[in-house]
Amino acid sequence: METQYQIGDVIELPLCRSDANFDRACDAARHLANMVFGVDLQGHITNVQGAERSCCSIDIEFIKYWCSGRCHNYTFEGKVTYHAESEDDG
Repeated sequence: METQYQIGDVIELPLCRSDANFDRACDAARHLANMVFGVDLQGHITNVQGAERSCCSIDIEFIKYWCSGRCHNYTFEGKVTYHAESEDDG
């Protein structure tokens, strides 16, 4: 299977919720990022070229909130970040 993303690629994570609960919106953004990047139950990131669970993390950043009627709209950005092992880790 060919991977769709590279480490460092930023994706937009738009959410529309019926409640104005920021914590739940953050959880939903994390879940959406896990699905998009292909994170399995063991933490392997299958949809990002070169990603390894031992040295990569999924970073979520809140960008924007607006309300339209009953819909609470949130925009987040997500990316996979590589964390190089330091010499002290060896």
